[in-house]
Amino acid sequence: MSIIDTMRATRNAEDVQDFDLPTVKPKQQLGQSLDIPIEYISPYVDEFGEAQPFDIDGEDLNRLVMSIAANGQLEPIKVKQTGLNQYVVLSGHRRLEAIKKLKKRTIKADVVDIPQDKEFEYVCHSNIYRLKKSPSSLAKILYGFKQRGKKIVDIADMFGINRRTCTRYLCMIDCIDELQRLCDQDIITVEAFTSLQNLTKEQQKIFADFIINVRETAKFNINLKRSNMVEDLADSCEENGEEFNEEALLNLFFAPKVDSESEESDDDDTENLENILYVEQLLEIIRDRNSNLQNVSNRDIIKMIIEYCSKK
Repeated sequence: MSIIDTMRATRNAEDVQDFDLPTVKPKQQLGQSLDIPIEYISPYVDEFGEAQPFDIDGEDLNRLVMSIAANGQLEPIKVKQTGLNQYVVLSGHRRLEAIKKLKKRTIKADVVDIPQDKEFEYVCHSNIYRLKKSPSSLAKILYGFKQRGKKIVDIADMFGINRRTCTRYLCMIDCIDELQRLCDQDIITVEAFTSLQNLTKEQQKIFADFIINVRETAKFNINLKRSNMVEDLADSCEENGEEFNEEALLNLFFAPKVDSESEESDDDDTENLENILYVEQLLEIIRDRNSNLQNVSNRDIIKMIIEYCSKK
């Protein structure tokens, strides 16, 4: 079963057991969990200085706080001892945060003995079903395995996705956090990052701000086609010595299409639009006054009117 399948199959994270990975306790601690003071425990940081790649959802955390307050801590967290009275949490960051919110002084923990080069894999396998399944979190996890020498084909198989999809997720790592958050909000598609990664960090920031500003007044999403347009614009600006800015992006996406017709045609278009809106208002009035037409489309109502008029 791939990791993704396991994520889908697992529902209540607090009630399930950790993955079947090697758990080695010191002999004197076999068969028991320790109550470790909170101040002795630090969050996980990998050998590259990166924090654990999992998002902790606020609402989910609050539910866990209420559960622990009512039922106690049902499952120990997993920690690794790094020194005298020093531990790092490998599994249970969410439970640790919940215990802190409850202002408890200690937390139940199992001490595991994991080699440093296996810590990241253990963290991912132990926490993957608790993952808030955001694209940016998954991208960080995939990249973590790639950093540690895993081939893309092996990473893709591990997570139950194809190589192309895996590569697209990895492209997100070259993009700024603002763009990744927009992806988590379903405003940018994952495949769009194959183009967005080619923008400079400054260009990415300008584009992210542009999207946020535009969405204050209109729905505006970015797919692969639009991201390709942005990449082409950035290349054109560089070649022509022009500035890549919000004005250029506005012209790219929202400038009126230029044609050979005169301004008079623009006036005609405006008049036609007003007529269309007027007809739609009339159709709504007709529908409101006749209950039999509530679920009838505008097109069918127009056909009925035409047929009626032709008989007169």
